Amino acid sequence: MAHLLRMLGLLVFLGSTLGERAPLQRITDNDNRTPAGTLHDGVLTLHLQVTHGMWYPDADTDPGTDAIAFAEEGHAPSIPGPLIRVPVGTEVRTTVHNALADSDIVVIGLTGKRGMADTVRLRPGETRELITHATAAGTFLYRAVTSIRPRGVDPRVGDDGMLGGAFLVDPPGRVVPDRIFVLMQWIDTLRLKPRGAEGDELLTINGRSWPNTERLQYSLGDTIRWRIVNVSFDTHPMHLHGAFFTVLSHGGVNADTIYSVADRHEGVTERMAPLTTMTMQWVPPHAGNWLFHCHLNFHIMGHPSLGPDTAYAGMSSSMPEHRMGGLVLGVIVHGPVAADPRPHRHLRLVVEQYDSVPGELTPPFSFERDNARRMTIPGAPIIVTQNEPIAITIVNHTPDGTSVHWHGLEIESYDDGVAGFDGDAHRTAPLIQPHDSFTVQLTPPRAGTFIYHSHYDDIRQQGGGLYGAFIVLPPGTRWDAQHERVIIFGEARDTSAIKINGVDHPTIAMQRGATYRLRLINITLDRANLHVSLTRNDTLMRWHLVAHDGADLPARQARQMPATLLVTIGQTDDAMFTPDRAGTYALEARDGKGDLLRSATIVVTERARAGAGARRLHGSRRRSRA
Repeated sequence: MAHLLRMLGLLVFLGSTLGERAPLQRITDNDNRTPAGTLHDGVLTLHLQVTHGMWYPDADTDPGTDAIAFAEEGHAPSIPGPLIRVPVGTEVRTTVHNALADSDIVVIGLTGKRGMADTVRLRPGETRELITHATAAGTFLYRAVTSIRPRGVDPRVGDDGMLGGAFLVDPPGRVVPDRIFVLMQWIDTLRLKPRGAEGDELLTINGRSWPNTERLQYSLGDTIRWRIVNVSFDTHPMHLHGAFFTVLSHGGVNADTIYSVADRHEGVTERMAPLTTMTMQWVPPHAGNWLFHCHLNFHIMGHPSLGPDTAYAGMSSSMPEHRMGGLVLGVIVHGPVAADPRPHRHLRLVVEQYDSVPGELTPPFSFERDNARRMTIPGAPIIVTQNEPIAITIVNHTPDGTSVHWHGLEIESYDDGVAGFDGDAHRTAPLIQPHDSFTVQLTPPRAGTFIYHSHYDDIRQQGGGLYGAFIVLPPGTRWDAQHERVIIFGEARDTSAIKINGVDHPTIAMQRGATYRLRLINITLDRANLHVSLTRNDTLMRWHLVAHDGADLPARQARQMPATLLVTIGQTDDAMFTPDRAGTYALEARDGKGDLLRSATIVVTERARAGAGARRLHGSRRRSRA
């Protein structure tokens, strides 16, 4: 039915007879390598128009759809829009023409002004010249919408999701080689379905959706610089497999903060808010195939075909890498692959599936250690030592295939956990078939808080409970269960609400005056704006932030601060907390609107005096002898 509506809408747009309008021009995908416009004597002249076209975000042979896109005069429309890239100090003169016959457009990012002063409305057929002076280097963006949504209407919904592009201003001197990737999101109003249903969203990087996005080619040891531009109205926690990256800047429409060396931070996942930009740099420590993707799980699902109401071919493919779609890039790093020849410590991890109970949205899954044969959500923490070789045999007791990703660990690609993709040209990691097993070999190079989770059929398996903490201790140290608190925000048995350590309202025990390391992990499916806070009687406490994504923070960033933190999906943060009073505390998780999602109760008791425990123990023994 939705397909018929789409075809009807297309026919209405084209006119009642074929002769009334020429066929729509094909929209090209823009890899953001070639700047648009003409640069002469310090002035860039650029002529843009907003127009309709036919767009093919998947393979060229797959069905396409009509869409609205920017076009440079004399060129086909493109998604993303034409790249604006100029040296600092350039005057940018952009003429924008609204070629739509039935809609106003509102343009931002092309006047250099801040806030609402930057918005320019164009009526159908209207043309305006917009002037900005590129006075500061940085990564910016421009965007247009066909209308302003009324309050309460989802800004992501509409046919203008692909109206935007990157605007870069280079500093003086030699320009460091980089690549630009524009994240875009389009929701088909004719096929709109409830959140999480297949097909409600189409998400692209430089105009393509996985598995048809570009495969990036690098060599081991290369210094790689990317500029990520989020022109969508949604948040995207972008995660890199197998390596840490350094965040060099964060920006947006008309502003970019370029960090000093002391203010930069490392991570494996970075939150990209709507209409923001990021510059990142990384050096691959291992050769092989790697992923860079959004960790909001619904943004890496396959989508239905843009044609009839049948499942998108990628989702029904037998190739595991095709079980994803949307905001995913593939990175191929060429170079030698080295195995650790030292003896490995052996662990066993069993994947179980349990029967659903009435009302559950997904069957519960569980990681179990040493054949425990009991449902444990989240999985028990795996605790290892830095630079210690580990062999983990994953045994699949479920009726479906599975895989396990070692999130944040800098390990060999073959063991990373993306079945059908990880590895290299000679071998790729297999899907762990039902009643089969697979052994991964890991040598964690740094101590910190990491995650292990399913990376196949993520909504069902990870949403059903397949996740846990992976803790790497520095050499010469032991796990201190008395003063370590792992706190995981995830899903368990029901993907409609988050849990803390697998339950609704856990109780966490502490003693006054003792210092605890709180290892905070967000591995929810779609809570990209999770605000975590620690209070007593509604008063915000203070803690000492010491690590992010498993990387120790530099001295300037490791500091005492109010105990509130935004932890996006796929991130971990370590904070040291010393309760100064006995009593009840609250660890709360709230969404971006401030609404409470879940809370844990922290019960702080007085510390026992050194001699009191011995006297009690001695008295107990005396009574037992009597």
